[in-house]
Amino acid sequence: LAVEQSVDPQGLDFAVSDIFVLNSSIVPVITALKERGLRLVLMSNTSIAHFEFIWKKYTILQQFDAFTVSYESDAIKPEHPIYERALSLIECAPEECFYTDDIAAYIEAAKPFGLDAELFTQTAALVEQLHTRGIRLEINA
Repeated sequence: LAVEQSVDPQGLDFAVSDIFVLNSSIVPVITALKERGLRLVLMSNTSIAHFEFIWKKYTILQQFDAFTVSYESDAIKPEHPIYERALSLIECAPEECFYTDDIAAYIEAAKPFGLDAELFTQTAALVEQLHTRGIRLEINA
């Protein structure tokens, strides 16, 4: 006796994508940066399923001006092509750009491109890093 089972594609996408938790403390920082008219570019090692899931679930992504994602870049951090793609989207000189990431190897890979880069540890530290660069935000982080 053979039993045919089918896979629900939407259910499968949800099962493999519902693994993310929003860092809610970063939301007011992103909002404040956007309100100041700063260009925000997200660089992420992600799949199309994960990106689409997060886009629908967390509206904060819609405040970003551009996205450099690994599935479109044919590279993942810390490979050079993903940084080169991000640089093509930032619309400023690399040294005018601030890049933060929670993985030290990705920060080190960004520095040869001229990016001002700092390790993300917590939101309060990020707010302080921005402040030292002349971007004062009134955030309770």
